[in-house]
Amino acid sequence: THDLARRPGEKASSDAEDLALPYYAILFMDGDSMGKHLSSKPERTGQISKAISDFSRAVPQIVEREYHGRVVYAGGDDVLALLPVDEALDCAVRLRRAFEGSSKSSGVPMTISASILCVHAKSPLQAAFAAAHRLLDDIAKEGIGRDAFVIQVRKRGGSPLTIAKPWEGKSCHGAAERNDGPGWAERIDELSGQIFDSDGEGYSSKFLYSAAELLEPFARPAKERGSEGPSFDAANMIPVLAAEYLRGPGALLQIDWDESVRRMTELYDLCRWEPRESGKIRDRALQPDALPMVRFLAEAKGVK
Repeated sequence: THDLARRPGEKASSDAEDLALPYYAILFMDGDSMGKHLSSKPERTGQISKAISDFSRAVPQIVEREYHGRVVYAGGDDVLALLPVDEALDCAVRLRRAFEGSSKSSGVPMTISASILCVHAKSPLQAAFAAAHRLLDDIAKEGIGRDAFVIQVRKRGGSPLTIAKPWEGKSCHGAAERNDGPGWAERIDELSGQIFDSDGEGYSSKFLYSAAELLEPFARPAKERGSEGPSFDAANMIPVLAAEYLRGPGALLQIDWDESVRRMTELYDLCRWEPRESGKIRDRALQPDALPMVRFLAEAKGVK
């Protein structure tokens, strides 16, 4: 875990506190509804078995050679791997594509879900594995409704940061993402490369935290807000975020109103709770943790 938490170029250390960012990622992946596929398509059992076997054999090459991780287990459609934080999301996307590519040969469209848990290098490993598995089952599969991923950061102090999204989602205006365009995991990774502390072309750390605070009261389940609690929709919240942005980093960058609205729409979309039809968690609307989560991932990339 110490080696995985160490950035390239850092000297090996037995003390996690000496590392620049002493966290690593646990990645769990599991094919969705595989039992259903096998029982409903008995004539394709051989093709399905070969497809997941091909995927399983490809996992070590992808995780260890392409993303500097370590495979703990790769059996059929199940994957457990340890990775550097800054490569875990990209690796999950790459494995998803490999799984779906293998499934095409079976003639049965199959999907896969993932959980990524970022934990301190000194955290108890068994407990971290159990937590990552619960995230996969309870949030990505049951909560969102499969074909989804969840990321959680557990720092040694404070509450965990959690964000869950379908691999492919919709904008707040209802437009579906293009199948060949970037999905949510890729967009999160891109956003994490646009964080700065004072000036630049992206989003400041201070603004991300202030935006999360603005959204937090509207993120509570409806039963907690009560009938008299605040209501909201994108039309109401995006202008508020845009105005806040123009008070801070937007003013420094001389951003106009339309550009501010465009940028805040992207952040608002990221924060939306977006279950599929089969998703069982329906009382959430927003997940403001997405914004400090992006900041954490930016730090993993080396942003100070």
